[in-house]
Amino acid sequence: MDKAIEFTKSNGKIGLVTAESWLSLSSFEKIRKYVLEKTTMCNMLHLGEGAFDAGFGTAAFVLERRYVSGFYGKYCRLIEYETGAEKEESVLKKEKKDCFTAKQDDFYNIPGAAISYWVSDKLFATFQKYTALGCIAE
Repeated sequence: MDKAIEFTKSNGKIGLVTAESWLSLSSFEKIRKYVLEKTTMCNMLHLGEGAFDAGFGTAAFVLERRYVSGFYGKYCRLIEYETGAEKEESVLKKEKKDCFTAKQDDFYNIPGAAISYWVSDKLFATFQKYTALGCIAE
């Protein structure tokens, strides 16, 4: 991902299909922060398992090689569907329950800057106010 960003002209677009693990695992925190600082995440299909007949979760997304403050990306969460055909049907029908918008800047409020686009505005605000769960619960 870092090489794709490096080799792309400023304001250029980058389309990638990757394993989904980089979205939230702590071992990928550094690359997440790099992506969030250097690019704008325009959209994503969070495909989960079963896409491309892969035995692991995938995510397909478009980045723009410039950071735009306050940008709201569009995300489709298709991880609940088992087959590629079911995922495709949801996208084509534009199922509202699977579609989200999220402000990229808010990902920094989630511990480890996880790409948690499905989180509600209220929960984003809670993470912004309280930096640790121990502040509000045992």
